[in-house]
Amino acid sequence: SSAWADAAVDLGTLDGEATGYFRFRFKTNVSGTADGWYIDDMSITASGYPAPETQHYHYMDGTSMATPHVSGLAALIWSYEPGLTASQVKGRIINSVDRKLSLNGWLLTDGRINAYNSILDILAPPSNVSAKPATSLINLTWSDNYYGEMVFQIERKTGVDGTYSQIAVTSANTASYSDTGLNASTTYYYRILAYRDSNISDYSPEVSATTPAPPSGGDDGNGCFIATLLNS
Repeated sequence: SSAWADAAVDLGTLDGEATGYFRFRFKTNVSGTADGWYIDDMSITASGYPAPETQHYHYMDGTSMATPHVSGLAALIWSYEPGLTASQVKGRIINSVDRKLSLNGWLLTDGRINAYNSILDILAPPSNVSAKPATSLINLTWSDNYYGEMVFQIERKTGVDGTYSQIAVTSANTASYSDTGLNASTTYYYRILAYRDSNISDYSPEVSATTPAPPSGGDDGNGCFIATLLNS
């Protein structure tokens, strides 16, 4: 009839569930084909509020929401370990976030807070790891998003099925490394972890780079050397 109709369903069967999924399917006994039905203005509301206009869930962001979340997490950490200093609590929060690519460049940590990791002081892995090849070397860079002194361990392998081995440990707060003396036309794979004392992060996502081919010329691909003897 070209008119919109309201419909509602009680979602009480989902009470206590962590996640709910929804889908729609239309059934009809009409044999002909017409324009069909449309769904618009779908919303999920919560019961127990005094007026219907206050029942809708709203998405909120910005510092007005970040501040109470971080403050609440700081209080939670202190309730678990009351002896921590303010600086230590700050470090727990910054060092234990969930890294998110969508937050790169927007936040100091590139991540959202993780209460579980912050309470147990579980370090987040290094982020934004990059490998760029040059002649006989590969330059590695990553983001040092950590609070305080942090050391990075670099591991390398060749071949997809190769075995990683440690090639370097950086000095504190270093966010780059040049892997030199490499073979030409070879793909190298890298992963990095952060650690402070006995506290070790998971590995960063794997990155790879392929060294350039050797220059052409000469029997061994390294060019020719010509010596001239001059008589005096």
